[in-house]
Amino acid sequence: MTASENKQVLLSHVEWPADINYEFGAAVLPLENIGVFGAYVGMLTTGDMKVTVPYQGWTGGYFNASDWVVGVTYARKLTNRFSFGGSVKYITEFLGNEQASNFAMDVGTLFDIGVRGLKFGMSITNFGPDAKYFREQFALPIDFRLGLMMDIYRSDFNTVVATFQGNHPNDNIEQLAFGLEYKLKDVVALRTGYRTNVELETLDKVDEPFEGLSFGAGAKFGFSGVKAQLDYAYSDFGFLDTAQRFSIAFQF
Repeated sequence: MTASENKQVLLSHVEWPADINYEFGAAVLPLENIGVFGAYVGMLTTGDMKVTVPYQGWTGGYFNASDWVVGVTYARKLTNRFSFGGSVKYITEFLGNEQASNFAMDVGTLFDIGVRGLKFGMSITNFGPDAKYFREQFALPIDFRLGLMMDIYRSDFNTVVATFQGNHPNDNIEQLAFGLEYKLKDVVALRTGYRTNVELETLDKVDEPFEGLSFGAGAKFGFSGVKAQLDYAYSDFGFLDTAQRFSIAFQF
């Protein structure tokens, strides 16, 4: 966020496996000598699922699940190389006729090393009190992330950037992700990446040759004084099928 010098709006749509969809929208407003403010809303929905009970099976009914999140964010450059940001959000989850709501926080830092575009970032997401479902409490899925990015090659026309991210969630196995991005004159981008542990190691499955791989592309264009960026990404989750991400961002 701290790299933003103009007002921005982002809209994205993600198609996850198992008929799960995620919609997200965000707006960013930078204020000189104060920092960057943001607001966002997200919605995750599932398709209809059959209601079943023990020893009887399907009851003839259906239910679905959905999650909503609304949050505000603030970030600021503390020095010309170090940035800090935080977010407060309200989360509501629906499962059939049951509902759970809670507040949570995200915090993150970004440090620009100053050599070959090397940047180092860390974040903790979903830090907050336990939520309650069916009269039972459970911890939020806290996730610690560490990331690096660096220019492998840069010229007036071509740029190649390498990225790395490690995830350490409190409710799942760790994941490592590696990526490469090629940009032509900062207008067209081609991307590829690989993520480890996209499925549980104990899952009995056949080998999937593209499991964990991602491919994507992006393009920047402008109209009527507005700059826009369109991005698409495709990810292979092996036995769990594939995911597709679409996003468009506007800069004013």
